[in-house]
Amino acid sequence: MKGSVLSKLVWFAVAIAGAWAVGSIATHRGESINAIWFVVAAACVYLIAFRFYSAWICAKVLVLDETRATPRSASTTGATSSRPTSGWCSATTSPPSPGRAP
Repeated sequence: MKGSVLSKLVWFAVAIAGAWAVGSIATHRGESINAIWFVVAAACVYLIAFRFYSAWICAKVLVLDETRATPRSASTTGATSSRPTSGWCSATTSPPSPGRAP
């Protein structure tokens, strides 16, 4: 089962709350309206958009591809100057400064 019943109920409640808030904003024409409706509508829209956009990112962008070369193997195939380094290069090649005692 991909999603639990509780998860589906929570997202359904978020969708209903967002629709209720947007509908409340749309039906109060010319009257003063409480700002909480705008906050609830925006939060529900952001939550739903984040859920679907993150699912799309996971499905399309972050998919693993075994045939794709890693940056390390792609950089060492033709280049001879690329070699791994250990630690900080400046710490291993530069002498200590004269003002600092060990």
